[in-house]
Amino acid sequence: GARTGASVRATARTACADSADPVASAPACAVLRSATKRGVGKFSAIHTCLVRTLSIDNAEPSTPEPVYGTCSDPSAPCRTPSSPPDIDGCLVDRLIGSGGFSDVFLYEQQLPRRKVAVKALLTHELTDQARAAFTTEADLMARLSTHPYIVTIYQAGVARDGRPYLVMEYVEGYTLEQRAKQNALSVEDTANYISQALSALSYAHARNVVHRDIKPANLMVTTHGIVKLMDFGIAKSNVDINLTRPGTTIGSFYYMSPEQVRGSSVDARSDLYSIGVVLYELLAGRRPFESDSTYGVLNQQLNDAPRPPIEINPSLSPQLNAIILTALAKDPAERFQNADAFRNALKAF
Repeated sequence: GARTGASVRATARTACADSADPVASAPACAVLRSATKRGVGKFSAIHTCLVRTLSIDNAEPSTPEPVYGTCSDPSAPCRTPSSPPDIDGCLVDRLIGSGGFSDVFLYEQQLPRRKVAVKALLTHELTDQARAAFTTEADLMARLSTHPYIVTIYQAGVARDGRPYLVMEYVEGYTLEQRAKQNALSVEDTANYISQALSALSYAHARNVVHRDIKPANLMVTTHGIVKLMDFGIAKSNVDINLTRPGTTIGSFYYMSPEQVRGSSVDARSDLYSIGVVLYELLAGRRPFESDSTYGVLNQQLNDAPRPPIEINPSLSPQLNAIILTALAKDPAERFQNADAFRNALKAF
């Protein structure tokens, strides 16, 4: 209706206004201008356009997300996977994941013999900017790979067809997203998984790297119970801050911090907000902000206080409830100021 359409446009203006990342916000602003011209009668079409333009999840996938990524727009049919690159000393097995800019394949490396995951840039993404972003991801992962809770990169190169690729540790296990759908997690297990993720983030943040896409699908749990933080494709470093690709948002919608939604500059505390969303979801059984529209969630992220998780799961202690709400503070100054402080708060659990 008119009120809903007006609310969408008002919220979109908030997200576009004073953006510190004009490349990321440009698609939303272009659609907003179209919405203003068409009026509220075109709300449904405008909303669909916003969803597709921003590549924001608007629905739960019907099947578990692949280990190394999914189609970037679940509201549209997935694209045909690319062909696996020809890599000396590696035999391709199968496709194990797809994203907006790359596919991930399982290979068997011949010497030493082991399974590896190979992430290859798509052919139609072979622009100078995409190549630079891919190289930056490889460099960032190499700087962080010595940490036990971060996926290890073995090598990077360019295939014969010109596509850059990364050869990474193949993690056998499941994502926290998949694990949460199996059965309820105990407080002890949840605190353990989140503490490991925070250890990985502490290491990254100390090296001036902000992940910017923390979500359950990017946190793998191995068969030995070890958490592995994955996918630094949109990570931000003070060494190279021009990592945004045209036409994309920075982060996954349900887990974005308010400053990410606004398009403002972000620091390590943005990742801690996202971890807080994951912690809330694992213990409450739902995300703190949910709606039947993407911009309903966006508006809540910016303006609404989350329902205390203890009201959803009364078995939570008041102390743990307070920890989660601290992590989800709208103002970064009111959150945990670093990953170690967050991790220390969870030690009692």
